[in-house]
Parts: sequence; structure tokens; C-alpha cells
Amino acid sequence: MKKDYNWIKKSQKGLFLENILKKIEELSTLCEQTLNSPNFKTQEEDKNIALQIKAFNGIISDCKMEVKNTDFTHKEYILKTLYDLDINHLTYLQIEEKLDLFMKNHIGSDEDYEGIISLLKKIIYDLDNISQSIQYQVEAIVFTKQSPLFLFQKKLNRYNEKLIKLKKIKDSLQKKLELVSEYLANQLIENFYNFFIFISFLLNTPKIAKNDMLLIKIANILTRYIEIIEPALSNRSLHYKDMIYHYALFEIKELKEQILKSTL
Repeated sequence: MKKDYNWIKKSQKGLFLENILKKIEELSTLCEQTLNSPNFKTQEEDKNIALQIKAFNGIISDCKMEVKNTDFTHKEYILKTLYDLDINHLTYLQIEEKLDLFMKNHIGSDEDYEGIISLLKKIIYDLDNISQSIQYQVEAIVFTKQSPLFLFQKKLNRYNEKLIKLKKIKDSLQKKLELVSEYLANQLIENFYNFFIFISFLLNTPKIAKNDMLLIKIANILTRYIEIIEPALSNRSLHYKDMIYHYALFEIKELKEQILKSTL
């Protein structure tokens, strides 16, 4: 298929690039403050990865045993006592608010980390689009070769310089995205027992288990957890220190799969 090399006008492309660079500048300070915070710790700083993985697997086993052995009445009592959630008087709006509040408290910060991750993803996506459009321009220059040799080489060098610059910016933002995601993954893992019990008790309560709309609300919050953790793993090969993140993601996806099966 013949490529259309004029799909982006120069004015639009220039404005697009200007807006992206502005977003990067606005986000840079916030990212640096986050990554340099005394409370910000990544898994690389912890030497006891094997012990953490063993402890995490033990927590999962304990959680599943507790979910299995706790009757419905006691589950409802725990949800009301510990999580201030009255199953018998639950509305769609209430469960959405409770889930949002639970996730915010779980992450344990007033920072809008979801927003930071979403914005980083958007900027990286936009940078890919800009790079692709510039690459098309390079291909067009090489394909047509209408300019004199010195102009041809000058244009080619200019576009290649832009591509190199954009790649450096993207790599820097990708690293920030991974670090923020890793930080949130650690927050989740530190409080995974609380998370797993809360979600599992909800899913195993008859009133919720039979209500597809409520189940979808819970599935949505699980999707949000997945989306903030996956960037920590998506751009690199598997490392032993990442196994605990994979285990956490597996359990969250299992909970979501349980919802999807029950709503079929």
C-alpha cells in the first residue's frame, strides 16, 4: 500500500510537538518530586526479594483460606465493621465511592498517581505518533530525492536529529513511568492482605455476587489496579525481583476473571 506522506500539515505537526513538549515540562517537576521523595522506594533497594516473595505467597494462602472458611454473615460483619460498608443497604453510587476511597487509602498518598501514570502514558503515545510522522517525512525525502544533494542531506540530518531527541525524551519518560508504577506496586503489595480480603469478601457476599452491576463496579477498580502496576513490567525482560509484581497481578486478574465468569 502506498503511504500518504502529507497526512500531517506542518502547522499541525509543529503545534502538536509544542503541546507535547509543554506537557513534558509541566510533568517533569512533579515526577522529580515524586521520585526524590524520602518515602519513595523501589524494589531494587530491597535485598530480601526471596523472603518477600515467600511472605507474599503465605499471605495469599492465608487470605484464600480465610475467604473459604468465613461464612456469609461474618463476611458482612467484617465489611461493615472494618470497611464501613453495609451490604444490606448498598447502592451503585455507594460502592463506587467506597471503592474509590479504598484505593486512595490503599495507595496511601494525596498525590494523583493514577493521573500521573495516565498522563505519562498519553505523552509517550503522542511522542510515538510524532516520531512516526517524522519517520514518514524521512522516507518521503529518501523516496522522492527531488532536492539537490546538499539540501537532501540537510533535510535528512535535521529529521534524524529530531528522531534522536524524541527517543531520548521518550526513554526518560518511560523510566519515570516504570518507577512510579513500581512505587504503587510496592504500596499494593505491602497492604495486599487488606486488599484481597476486602475484594474477596465483596465477591463472596450473596447480594453482590448476584448483582452484575455491582460486580462490574468491582471489576472496574481491579482494572485500575492492573493499569497502574503493568507499566513497571511492560518494557523490560523478566527479572527475579519482578516476580512478586507478577504474582500480585496474577491474583488481581484472577479476581477479575472470577467476576467475568459470574456475569456470563
